[in-house]
Amino acid sequence: NSHMVDCDNFADELDDLIQSLPYQYNSPILTMNAFVANKDTFKTLPCFDSSILQPSVLLGDGLLQYLEDSDAASDQDADFILSHEYAHVLQMESNLLHVNSHGRIPAAVLAKMELQADALGAYFMSHRQGGGLSTSEIDEIVQRAANLGDFVENSSSGGHGSPGQRECAAIWGARHAKNQFVVPEEGRRRETLQELLEAFDQVHHQIVNGDASVCPDRTAPLDCDHHSGSNRSGGSHRIGSIVSSVSL
Repeated sequence: NSHMVDCDNFADELDDLIQSLPYQYNSPILTMNAFVANKDTFKTLPCFDSSILQPSVLLGDGLLQYLEDSDAASDQDADFILSHEYAHVLQMESNLLHVNSHGRIPAAVLAKMELQADALGAYFMSHRQGGGLSTSEIDEIVQRAANLGDFVENSSSGGHGSPGQRECAAIWGARHAKNQFVVPEEGRRRETLQELLEAFDQVHHQIVNGDASVCPDRTAPLDCDHHSGSNRSGGSHRIGSIVSSVSL
């Protein structure tokens, strides 16, 4: 069976590659990632039937070990990453992530979805009925979003947004969650996912441009031209106080 031969060859090549790594199958490089997978994620790989795969959040051991060992990591990092990835599941269930004929999500769509996932993750982590974070903890996840930013533009992967854009998305999400509780109790109702997605759509371009009305006190750079010498942490202590100012 030629298909089985091809699969055996693929497995052998993959094994040779892994055996060449430091620590081989225990190498943290293999699992230094977090992502969402569904039936479309691995369909281009040989010898892998992903048709039955339901949307799943995958957090790698290598990533979690890094967060545990890193002095720069905070207690909220793993929770924020998980919230960001689960937001992608919600996007899938809302039919927002469509692959093209090449099995890829268009770069412009993916870039927007990544910022939306930052906003939704921060929304959940800050919401009183979600993570219920304190002011200082909100500062930490906003700064983490900024530190995870990249300067990838017009690539097939679409990038995840610049540090300033990711910071802005997280600030908006946290502020939006807190705003839900400014409404008096008797007139309050839980915001639906669709309403939250529509609210993000209304400010998406402002987030991309780092509009101060959407994300006051953004400190991280919006583009690579302003990356050199930028202060990526100097304003984070002020963000929590801005968010807390709209909560009761």
